[in-house]
Amino acid sequence: MLASRLLALLCASLAIAVNQPRTIPAANLWPFHLRSFAGSADLWRHINGSIAVSTDVGASWNAVESLGHDIESFTIDKNFPESRAFAVDGKRGLLFQTVDQGRSWTQMPSDHSFWDIAENEADPNTTLVLNVATNPFVRDDIVVNPKHERFNIIRYALKSAFLSTDGKALRLMTGLKLPKGQLLFKHCDIFGAAPAQKVICSFQMQVSSWTGYHQNYFLFHSDNHGKTFKVPRDFKLRTVLNRWLLSGYDVVLTDAKKKVRGVPMYRLFLSRDAVKYEKAEVLSDYRPPTLEPLGGSPKRLLVRTPRIVDDELREELLVSNAHGPLLTSLVILDPYSQSVTFIDTDADRVATILHPWHLQSMTAFPANKGDALITFDDGHEWSRLKLRDPKGEFGCDPALTDSCFVNTMSPQILEMHREEFGRSGFYSNGTSGPPYWEYLSHLTDCPRQSGVLGVSALIGTAVTINGTLRSTSESMTFLTTDGGRSWQKILDFPAKVAFGNHGKLLVAIPFSNGPKISQFHYSMDQGSTWSTGEFDRPFRAFMLTLVPGDASSTAFLVSAWDSGSRNHIIDFSEMLVGPNAASDRGSDAARGPVVDEQQVLKLLSG
Repeated sequence: MLASRLLALLCASLAIAVNQPRTIPAANLWPFHLRSFAGSADLWRHINGSIAVSTDVGASWNAVESLGHDIESFTIDKNFPESRAFAVDGKRGLLFQTVDQGRSWTQMPSDHSFWDIAENEADPNTTLVLNVATNPFVRDDIVVNPKHERFNIIRYALKSAFLSTDGKALRLMTGLKLPKGQLLFKHCDIFGAAPAQKVICSFQMQVSSWTGYHQNYFLFHSDNHGKTFKVPRDFKLRTVLNRWLLSGYDVVLTDAKKKVRGVPMYRLFLSRDAVKYEKAEVLSDYRPPTLEPLGGSPKRLLVRTPRIVDDELREELLVSNAHGPLLTSLVILDPYSQSVTFIDTDADRVATILHPWHLQSMTAFPANKGDALITFDDGHEWSRLKLRDPKGEFGCDPALTDSCFVNTMSPQILEMHREEFGRSGFYSNGTSGPPYWEYLSHLTDCPRQSGVLGVSALIGTAVTINGTLRSTSESMTFLTTDGGRSWQKILDFPAKVAFGNHGKLLVAIPFSNGPKISQFHYSMDQGSTWSTGEFDRPFRAFMLTLVPGDASSTAFLVSAWDSGSRNHIIDFSEMLVGPNAASDRGSDAARGPVVDEQQVLKLLSG
């Protein structure tokens, strides 16, 4: 009888082990070390000049010996992430390419050396750096921009640039001639659909005049694959300040040389084919506007402009719109007490959350700053974040839709330390302290995505209003699966959450910069039920990320605050290949480890 119970206990224990995620010590492995091809479970690592691949989620690594041990950079092509990557040997001046997820690598030959001076090639303190740009519209279009790096610190731009139109061999673009002056920066892209693709090169030069040294920015286009270049017609008589290639737009910033009520006006030119440019005028104080992709949308841009409104520093956010005005104002916010987060809702649209917060106390929503608000139509209408309370936990009245809502905290502000604010002078008002551009980007959130449309998790509090009474919960973690239109509590404590398996798999660690943790939490049914996993030893965790790849990934990297602590990879792949691993697993599969533990306890007590 005892033997049969022990046998049953052993079987149950084995079931627990199989049904729990695997934790793998990851030494000093950090997110920026890892790469993964879209749709592949293999991990790639670039550390100390060597590239290695793991087929078991980081448990073991095999070096790619054919590439050597002087690899300066390893990048997966952002335009074709399912198959192509580039590796640069910075000592020998070689460029390697793979088009089959790293199974084989070939050297890309060129008709001229990437080194501009033979002495640099022989100098052991000089490394060749190659920036590779590809055309999202034509797979075989590749541009290579060489640079030199001295003593691993200083980089010098080179005047040459190379082009491939067959995806295999490179040739020097002989038509590219430098403007007068000292070259500070150069970058070339190839952009547009065949046969009308253009090579676009921009230069930043330091020139001298009777007034001293100053910097000029030059822009050139080639419509014959780099044989000849000319200044594009739209910019012959304009002062070009910068250029970006973002979200399918070629964007050029120019100085309009005029002011409106004393405020500098800049002009943005946007084009989807580098032929026809649309113009938008933008007012901006202190410095020119900055641009970034809007969420994960391939067609939208976010433009940030500092403004002075009633003698107070503000930031205006503008968004591009492929189906309406070129740029529309999203919101004007106070960068000292507000920030924004974006949630992708479909390929062209995002929801925007405006978070109030308090600089000194780091709380998210002081009473005098209002509640968190969300907009689904680029700022035309704003509303509170609707709280779903299916279990009646917060006493919400379904008939009063505005009586229960969530006040969310800014993810980026929560990551910042109070002492960092003090050291940098962030307690200053808008008229003193450090220059505006030194800290603006830290006080407003960059778009943060789960990798799945409409899915996001944020820390916040549940607010219930009953007549004149307002009740606020402790900080918790809330989830939306419908693009921010409704939110539901998933954890009773503030947590950092990462998503995998197309948004079905959630992993969470407590949001804390203090006590060490020995457990993590996970849900395999999008937050309906939760289980816990164990690390091999307690440590102070500060970062939780999905292992690089696409939204199908099922491995996560937990990074430690302390340099002496080991980082960990949490791997769910073995759990998802069993008999209960169908794509639409039910709650029984998600509760697997918990059910098994109860069975073990029942056997012991019986």
